[in-house]
Amino acid sequence: MDKNLANEAGCATISVMPEAAELIPYERLLLARPALLWALERKWAADEAAIKGMELDSAENSAWLVLEGEARVDHGGATHRAGPGVWLFPKPGKRNQSFAGDFHFLSVTVRWQWPGGRHLFDEGLTRSLESAEAPWLESSARELIRQVRETTPHDHYHIGRHPVTLAQSARLFELAGGWASIFIRAMDHLGVKPDMGTNRDPRVVDLLAKLREASALPLPDRGELAASAGVSPRQLDRLLKDATGKTLAENHDAFRFERARSALLERGLRVKEVASESGFDDLSSFSRWFSKHAGCSPRSFRDQYAAI
Repeated sequence: MDKNLANEAGCATISVMPEAAELIPYERLLLARPALLWALERKWAADEAAIKGMELDSAENSAWLVLEGEARVDHGGATHRAGPGVWLFPKPGKRNQSFAGDFHFLSVTVRWQWPGGRHLFDEGLTRSLESAEAPWLESSARELIRQVRETTPHDHYHIGRHPVTLAQSARLFELAGGWASIFIRAMDHLGVKPDMGTNRDPRVVDLLAKLREASALPLPDRGELAASAGVSPRQLDRLLKDATGKTLAENHDAFRFERARSALLERGLRVKEVASESGFDDLSSFSRWFSKHAGCSPRSFRDQYAAI
């Protein structure tokens, strides 16, 4: 972590992980290295904030500090609101978010997942936290935003869209690790426990990793996948359904959508290029498939997400 960021956060004098934290080999945790996607401060007039709301399927862990106005997140039949002086930590996955009033906020987002797609921090979110309870969180976020501005230009909100030097990429890795420590401390404060991957059936982990790798290809053969896991095709379906709530085809489709979404937002590919990379022969078929998942066309999705 950067020295200044560490000093702002007080990390030199705290234990980032709780005493009873689960220990796993560092080599395994390297598979879930956090990636910093953006760190920014935004202000919108009330009329602009009103049109920024959207439904999305998020593959990240975000942290918002509302400074003015109100943020609202709806998912799973629950509504979560945050007003001035309140942090909001939305749950990854499908949600509806909206903003009201003259709106001003800080936003820091990381992707922090295991190779199979499961988030390290998921269960127990969405949560809110009064900024006064954790003043180190705002000071750390502001310092991070400042350092990101110094490292990358401001032509796009998404860090992944910026061309960088090798030295700059190393700097961004360093900043991602610093924020990960801060985020862990915030989650520990809220009692939100990470998924350390130790209670997962290794066969499921391997299957999900293979499906992610094959996300740009047709659905892998069920019999071959089952054989690679040492189970029957029927057992394979049950394993995946019990672990993820999704069938084999649904898991593959979810990874395919995540890949397409990343190509649109982070890599800035043209929609036609994303369609081809996602295994679609024609643009109209891709657009219909994407709209089924995102609720809007690929172009609209990119435009709306860029307005966050």
